[in-house]
Amino acid sequence: MFVDVFILCMRFSGGEELKCGLKSNMLKWCGPMGVQSKPRKATLGFLLSIVAGVFVLLNGLVWFIVSSFIGMIYDEMSLIILALPFLLLGLASILFAIAIFLGAFVIYWLRKAFLGGVIVLVFSALSILVFGGFLLGALLGIVGGTYSIWNKQKSV
Repeated sequence: MFVDVFILCMRFSGGEELKCGLKSNMLKWCGPMGVQSKPRKATLGFLLSIVAGVFVLLNGLVWFIVSSFIGMIYDEMSLIILALPFLLLGLASILFAIAIFLGAFVIYWLRKAFLGGVIVLVFSALSILVFGGFLLGALLGIVGGTYSIWNKQKSV
């Protein structure tokens, strides 16, 4: 239940009067007499991107586990032929996950939602080639990156 509440608080800090507003249970703005002190962080795009990165990373670990099981079952020649593709899929999946985490970092801490959204969107789409976090990770990354880009376009 979202209750729109507006709280006006006045405090004096260094002789400067500050006004803070609270709407929908979230701190909307706080700064010198209505001036927004910091730009808003794209939290939803960041969270979706982090969850997508976790799924893609887990998918990469599954590929490594599959390659190690193949290595335990077969001899050396079969190991190169059968296990190497799974090893490469795991490596690519982990690299995509690192890139998705980097994009999430850019979205949230550097506050460059457009750039971070593009990074997350591109590497989530590429992660589909390695089964992208059981496809759920790729889908969440595409939604998170698109939301970050859309949120940045909307706020400009």
